[in-house]
Amino acid sequence: MKDDDQSGSFSVKSGFYTADSAENQITAAGNYGFPFGTNGFVNLSGEVATSEPTTRSVQHGDATALIGQGYTGIADPVKPWGSPKVSDSVKFVVNSGTDVSDTSELYAFGNYTTRKVETSFFYRSPMNRNGVYKTSDNLFLVGGAGCQAQYNVPSIAENVRSFRETLLADTSCFWFGELYPEGFVPEFGAVLTDTSAVAGMRGLWNDKIFYDISLSTGSNSMDGYLNNTLNPSMGPHSPRDFEIGEYEQVESNFNIDLSRVYEMTNGANLNLAGGFEHRNEQFQIHTGEPNSWMIGDYQQWGFGTGSNGFGGFNPASSGVWDRSNVAGYLDVEVSSTSNAKLGGALRYEDFDGFGSTLNFKLAARFPVGDDAAIRGSFGSGFRAPTPGQSNARNVSTVVNAATNAFEERGTIGSTHPVAVALGGRELEPEESLNLTLGAIYETPIGATITVDLFNIDIASRIALSGLTTVTDEIKAALVSQGVPEALEFTSVRYFTNDFDTSTWGVDVVVTHSWEAMDGTNDVLLTLNNTKTSVDNWRAGSTIVDGDTIDNLERGAPETRIGVNYQHTRDQWDITARYNFYGPWYDDHSAAEFDGYGLFDVLGTYEFTNALSLMVGIENLLDTYPEETINYGNGRLYPRYSPAGYNGRLVFGAISFDF
Repeated sequence: MKDDDQSGSFSVKSGFYTADSAENQITAAGNYGFPFGTNGFVNLSGEVATSEPTTRSVQHGDATALIGQGYTGIADPVKPWGSPKVSDSVKFVVNSGTDVSDTSELYAFGNYTTRKVETSFFYRSPMNRNGVYKTSDNLFLVGGAGCQAQYNVPSIAENVRSFRETLLADTSCFWFGELYPEGFVPEFGAVLTDTSAVAGMRGLWNDKIFYDISLSTGSNSMDGYLNNTLNPSMGPHSPRDFEIGEYEQVESNFNIDLSRVYEMTNGANLNLAGGFEHRNEQFQIHTGEPNSWMIGDYQQWGFGTGSNGFGGFNPASSGVWDRSNVAGYLDVEVSSTSNAKLGGALRYEDFDGFGSTLNFKLAARFPVGDDAAIRGSFGSGFRAPTPGQSNARNVSTVVNAATNAFEERGTIGSTHPVAVALGGRELEPEESLNLTLGAIYETPIGATITVDLFNIDIASRIALSGLTTVTDEIKAALVSQGVPEALEFTSVRYFTNDFDTSTWGVDVVVTHSWEAMDGTNDVLLTLNNTKTSVDNWRAGSTIVDGDTIDNLERGAPETRIGVNYQHTRDQWDITARYNFYGPWYDDHSAAEFDGYGLFDVLGTYEFTNALSLMVGIENLLDTYPEETINYGNGRLYPRYSPAGYNGRLVFGAISFDF
């Protein structure tokens, strides 16, 4: 963090995508530091930013059909795919410290960030939305006593106009096409807020022992809302905008860290360190407004419940969940005059609800001649499930890649009644073993090469289960047991410990710096290859036939390559970089896609020591991933493309120091 006490800076950065210059972004940032008392400082940083949404889509097939029937108020594209709109983004950071003696310091730092993020959900057309416009039998859904039997009309575009006219004339029956014949697109938004504060004292005690005692707290929250949608079960009386509730995570920590260096008679150093930590976590779900989760009268005729797209958090799913743990550790490291190092550490931790664990780490580094060294480590790990993983709940609408049908998919806690009915159980901790082995070599020309192999085995890995259908029989049974929200789900998934994983790979890094072309040249080459296998799933696991295995084993590129070149000369600084991402699997398209890479360039010119200008282009060649056109939802590119699919971004920035 910045600790200047007599200077400041200000910068403005703006950019846009060449596909549409209206897709722009702007950031303004400032920093100022000043003295505090005679031996202290305060440094303040702030930033405000906005970013317009991007659209990389094709027109939805249902929208095209309705436009062909003469409906002119439908946007093109009706469902935008791309980056969300970000507004009201504010960041504030403070760092401070003051000496209380020649060997001790009081310090405090913290941050506050907030931003509003808005994005569009799937298009709800009057021909293709179960529980809103139509039945599962592809008939227009009609509310009212005996009305569905009276009107068994196929839900196709050619019938929309005439059926609407018929229902408008029949005041005893209701169809949502009477109010919204062109369909609608729910607009999801959330205010995301993160805060943290740390205060402590550190220094040297008795001229021998380094100490750091601190108290910290932090929180993050998502306060959600959903506009331009409806609660189908409320029929024609449904509002269009909803406050759906809030997720909030709060953590607090108390830490004591101590260390001492002993100089041994043979010139080696022995470093001893130890510490204590107490941590408390709290996860809370705040209830949404009643209209976002209530079950209205029209539910009896098959209309869905809750705000369509993301049902609000009802009182049954809301609550507060806490967990605390205490930990202590001991670390020993010996370093010799030949730059050899040996180290070991033990950490004991006791968790509420999960018992205690003792983990270790061994590490070593040995020189090989003057220009090389080998290094390695071996250790164990333990990770208890968070309160959020055990109790989170949300509902989203997705397209089934196999059937192209829309489904209301829920992510719920593993002990939620719906999850339990499908095989969910209390989460267990993860346990892991980690092994690394590497080498470092400095070449005769001054380049440094590092190669590190790694292997991570995780037992009882915490991950989302495969999707499981919530049948009508399960829904009916749960409703009779007092769980009406079971009606919201077509299918669900929940966090589980169904399997183990093994991850192995290699990291290669090459750095080199040299003088040429009247300046300094720096090159950074990186290569990563990582593979994961899923093993030992328990009997009855939902992941065997789901997409969890494909997501874990192929959802991220196995290979990533980076090349970065920087040339500095007088007042100029020029950078060029290339990042390549290998093939990956996208579960929303149920297909594997070829790898692709992005080439970036940027340059900075310093007019004076205080004033500089930077211009750059990200994705200079305007590269996109493979297309995967889906007229059933309007998607043009794979949803989880590793380097995005927005195309070329041009930007500039000016900075002033004072």
